[in-house]
Amino acid sequence: SFECFYSTYINNFKMLPKYICEMRPDCSHHNFSFIDGHHMSRKYDSDVQVISHPYGLKDITLGSFTSTYCDKFNNLENITLVDLKIQNLSQAAFKNCRKLEILNFNYNEIREVPENLLTTNRKLTSFYISTNKITTLHVNTFKSQRELTRLDLSMNKINCLPSSLFKPLTKLDALSLGGNQLTTLDHAWFRPLKNLVTLHLYFN
Repeated sequence: SFECFYSTYINNFKMLPKYICEMRPDCSHHNFSFIDGHHMSRKYDSDVQVISHPYGLKDITLGSFTSTYCDKFNNLENITLVDLKIQNLSQAAFKNCRKLEILNFNYNEIREVPENLLTTNRKLTSFYISTNKITTLHVNTFKSQRELTRLDLSMNKINCLPSSLFKPLTKLDALSLGGNQLTTLDHAWFRPLKNLVTLHLYFN
């Protein structure tokens, strides 16, 4: 019934018929294997603030994350897509999501973070990209992230980082670089981090 789509959660639905959510929907905690943005009436596009696929839901593979979601749902504040075997993030993936505060792409297969991926996301406070296959980051990756407080780069394959990578992150209070392949620490990384409280460097 329509009631189950609107008020209950934790189900095993695999797919929604198009435009079934004609009221403001809460589709969190479902086991969808396909959502393409056409399942809700267009008049509610601006109400969608969270796209979430928490760790533990199985049999869903995304491959690449493009600008499709942010082009349609430009009021998103939280994108959590965990364990989806995502390999690529397109350069313009988050360009139109200017209200983003949380990005979580843990447990995927991402090899590279495009240099200008986060340029328009000036409100971002948390960026989690742990347990992927990243080897390094571009010097300008975080040039617009003045509000970032939490950054998790742990459990990747990072072997070197630009000296001024963290320079814009003056509000950062938690940084995790554990589980990488770093052999030396550059003092220049930490000099701008005046508010840093938690630093993880385990298993390097």
